[in-house]
Amino acid sequence: MNDEFSIGCNRLIKANKAALIESVKDIEYVMGWSAEEKTPLQTSLFEDVTEEEKVIIDIIKEGPESVDIISIRAKFPMSKTTTILLTLEFKGAIKSLPGKMYQLQ
Repeated sequence: MNDEFSIGCNRLIKANKAALIESVKDIEYVMGWSAEEKTPLQTSLFEDVTEEEKVIIDIIKEGPESVDIISIRAKFPMSKTTTILLTLEFKGAIKSLPGKMYQLQ
C-alpha cells in the first residue's frame, strides 16, 4: 500500500478510473456482463452515437475496411477519422484488425 511505485495505480483505483482485476469474474463484474449468459447486459450496441460516428458505422457495416478508405468515404480528415474510430472502439461498437482495418464488433 505504501509502495512508491503503486501510487499512480492506487490513485486511479481510488478515483474509479481503473479497477483491480484478479480474475475473469472481476472483468465480468467491471464490464457489467452476466457470467451465466456470457453476453453483455447492454441491450443496444449503438447507444449515444453522434452523427459522425453513424457515418463511420454505416461504412464499416458493409464489411471490414481500412482507415484510409473510411476517411475518404466519410470525407473526414484522417485525424478526425482516427479519433472517431478510437471512440467507437472504446464504446465497444467496432474492433480494430491488423493492417489498420476496422470491423463492427
